[in-house]
Amino acid sequence: MSAGISQDVLNSLVKTQITVNFAAPGNLNEDVVGEEKTIGLENFNLLTPNVITNIQNELDPVVGNSFTLYTKRLNDVRKQLGVTANFLTTFTGEIRPNFPIGLAAGFFQFAEQQNIQSAALLAQNYLITTIQPLVI
Repeated sequence: MSAGISQDVLNSLVKTQITVNFAAPGNLNEDVVGEEKTIGLENFNLLTPNVITNIQNELDPVVGNSFTLYTKRLNDVRKQLGVTANFLTTFTGEIRPNFPIGLAAGFFQFAEQQNIQSAALLAQNYLITTIQPLVI
């Protein structure tokens, strides 16, 4: 299991959830930085490592559109979290494939790119669940 956490421990931990909103990109494959829905925070600073236990689309994208979600560090190092097909609202399993995902301490942003479009460039939002709060 990723991040070195057993399923029993993962299930016993208190989890927090935030919504991260993204504007529509200007072009395909262009970075868009997300912001936390409640206070508009774009930059996150983790003082200790954290774990993402789940990511879900707020609404599933229109068929024919695909997005890739990343964390992006200040030095532009990226960690791919997955694509929108991994985050469908219809998922019924106990834990999504490739989860949990570890987050190292330090500054980062959530960024996404729209990779495929059916008709228009669209905004996409996600519900992100972590073990420790990202926003205090």
